[in-house]
Amino acid sequence: MKVAIVHDSFAEFGGAERVVNVLLELFPDADLYTAFNKKEYRVPRIRREKFHMSWIQPFPVEGHTSFVQAIAPLIWRSFRFDAYDLVISHGNHLMSNLIHVPHAVHITFIETPPKNIIGMTPLTPLQRFTHYERIIAPIYRRALRDTPYVVVNSQHMRRVIRQRTGVDTAVIYPPVIVPPRIPKKRMGKFYLCVSRLAREKNLELAILAATKLRVPLKIAGISNNPSYDRYLHAIAGPTVTFLGFRFDDMEELYAEAIAFLFPSLSEDFGIAPLEATAHGVPVIAYYGGGTKETVIEGKTGTFFHAHTAASLIQAIGRIKAMRFDPNILYAHAKRFGVPRFKREFMDYVKKAVANTPSFPS
Repeated sequence: MKVAIVHDSFAEFGGAERVVNVLLELFPDADLYTAFNKKEYRVPRIRREKFHMSWIQPFPVEGHTSFVQAIAPLIWRSFRFDAYDLVISHGNHLMSNLIHVPHAVHITFIETPPKNIIGMTPLTPLQRFTHYERIIAPIYRRALRDTPYVVVNSQHMRRVIRQRTGVDTAVIYPPVIVPPRIPKKRMGKFYLCVSRLAREKNLELAILAATKLRVPLKIAGISNNPSYDRYLHAIAGPTVTFLGFRFDDMEELYAEAIAFLFPSLSEDFGIAPLEATAHGVPVIAYYGGGTKETVIEGKTGTFFHAHTAASLIQAIGRIKAMRFDPNILYAHAKRFGVPRFKREFMDYVKKAVANTPSFPS
């Protein structure tokens, strides 16, 4: 079976890119396609001849996702998939599902849809000037409706896609990397955030809460938005530390974390909180989006229900009096682990293939 995996872009290493790595483990001989690859980004382990970038790769499009969205049909239709038996389009903010797949089984896996295109977030400056969404949105919706196999990463996202596009979907939770055994915890020394420094992550709430309480907060992650980065640094008090991108020492950070703060207003799924849970760290999350499916009140963490720093401060106060069993935290995270994802995704692929009479035997 000849397989192609099509991912929006490789501009950073986040949850969606981790899913791509697992897909490549499932299909090690697959070809990988993308709109563009940021030069500093480490491409997954794939032979150079199997990694294909679109014609926009030479241009400085990083940070200009609105422009890439506006020309998305031209980008994705420039690839040819005639020779493949299975094509998996993944990501979706840049609408990789717009590829033309004439014969193969096409599965679209939506991590996060183009929210500014389908009316979920405010218009970008380019949209306000050109209103390109009036052309792109119908194309996007039609492409989803014409794809018989659409998968999303949470029940929350399933409801969103049904409401915004009229398309029903299957749900397969993304793979969470869980340590082989329960990690050892030490005395908690600080609160922790592990996240892209992006506006939709609402990290200002965690910073304002930690600054108000004068408690230590460490933030691991990088920003692709300089203005938001400057804002976060401007409001941060002396107890807040920005660590930048971290990878090798994450075990140490989790080992000494009191709790994991996750203030995103409407997270599509949220792999990071579950990774914290897998390391024995309870989660304080806003009660919205996919986290309602991954955090169990009183068992693996607690919620704050008003999207304010004051409400988060109250949750921090509550969690100090709560006790969490590392065995329960670890067992909960394992329910979302990599083996489970591989099994569920391959079962879905097999059903899609079985339902395609023209699929080569």
